[in-house]
Formats: sequence, structure tokens, C-alpha cells
Amino acid sequence: AAGQYKEAALAYMTAAGRFGRSGEDNRETDHRVRELTAQCYCNLAMARLKLFQDTPGEPALLEEALQNATGAILLMPKWEKAHFRRGMCHERAGETQLAHTDFVRAEQLCVKANAEISCAVNRTRSARRGT
Repeated sequence: AAGQYKEAALAYMTAAGRFGRSGEDNRETDHRVRELTAQCYCNLAMARLKLFQDTPGEPALLEEALQNATGAILLMPKWEKAHFRRGMCHERAGETQLAHTDFVRAEQLCVKANAEISCAVNRTRSARRGT
């Protein structure tokens, strides 16, 4: 499984780099490039998070996943999936308050109810209280 995540991470890094160098200069293209780049960063964050789970002795992977999720948020601040992914990174790092903040923001941005996000909000709320 780790090999698949390494391949996925490389593919997303390559794609994000290509989108970032599109050279096009119009509003519609710029929006689409930002959207595609954010998707690459978000997926890269997940691939690195999975790699970290398979190789927990590599804390740099978790930090890189966090940076990728943050990059996705900077490109698309109203995309709930990016906030959720960053929350997953914070939670894995033991940063419950930061995770909870990201999960709550993801839930606020969701157009329709999302059980996975709601569970994460409740889980981190409980962990913050120590219950």
C-alpha cells in the first residue's frame, strides 16, 4: 500500500507543479487552475497522511501533509474538503484544538450534511473535554 501512496504523491506533486505554471492569464482559466491545484494539494495531503500512517517514524510526512492541506485552503478557502483534510492532519499530530477548529469550519462550509465531518467534530469536541 505504501508504494501506491508514494506513486500517488509523486503524481499529485507533478500535476500541481504543472498547473502552477500554466502561463494563462484570464479570470476563468485562473479560477480553474487554482481549483485543480487545490485538488492536487488536497489529494497530496491525503497520500502523505496515509504514508505517515504506514511509516509513523517519518514525522516530515505529517508536516508535509499539513502544508499541502493548508495550501489547498489558501487556494480555495471555502472548500470544506481542504479544511477537513487539514483537520485530519492536526488530529493525527495530536493537535486536537486545531483539528476541531478545522472540522467545525468544514462542517460550516458543507452544503449538505456530512456524517464523516460531523463525527470528526464530535470526536474532537469530546477529546478536548477529556471525555
